[in-house]
Amino acid sequence: MVTSVTRAYEGEGPGPLSPADVPEGAEVFISYGRRPPGDRPDANADPAAIRRWRARTLALSLGSALEKVIVAAGYRPWRDVSALTDGDQFADRIDAALLSCAGAIILLDHDTLDRSSWVRWESAILTWRQRVDAPVRVVPVLIGVTPEELEQHGYEPSRINRAQAHVIDPAVVIPDSADYPPRADRQHS
Repeated sequence: MVTSVTRAYEGEGPGPLSPADVPEGAEVFISYGRRPPGDRPDANADPAAIRRWRARTLALSLGSALEKVIVAAGYRPWRDVSALTDGDQFADRIDAALLSCAGAIILLDHDTLDRSSWVRWESAILTWRQRVDAPVRVVPVLIGVTPEELEQHGYEPSRINRAQAHVIDPAVVIPDSADYPPRADRQHS
């Protein structure tokens, strides 16, 4: 799973900033919802509840795994749990990272769409930078979410729903695995 997201970031398809323009050692911002997935639903639970749990679990594990892969690829990851320390003015630090990063990966699952105003804010800032010609490569990763659902959840102003997205179907991924079958598709909305 991490490999396919990294390939999406490193460059299949057009973008406001081509991967070749992102210098080695540049900072890559990881945007994600931090809410834990809760207890695993019972096997007899509503299938939608199971899909949401799988997607939430995947988003959290992917955020952690991406940090390691980004370092191995020669970039510097910026993720709140690793970058912030006690006493930091977290909102100021997040804003500074959003304005200075050369790239970003935005992990979006239903729980994040429903509950994270921070990810909505981060998406808006990153895509605003693209519109004012402040170079940043942004790759949305849709985990069990369709591009159409982004507009329904208030992401239209950020225009993230118009970006080339990497789509992951949580039904074909084992949440604890580091990779998944290549059935996940890239989608352009």
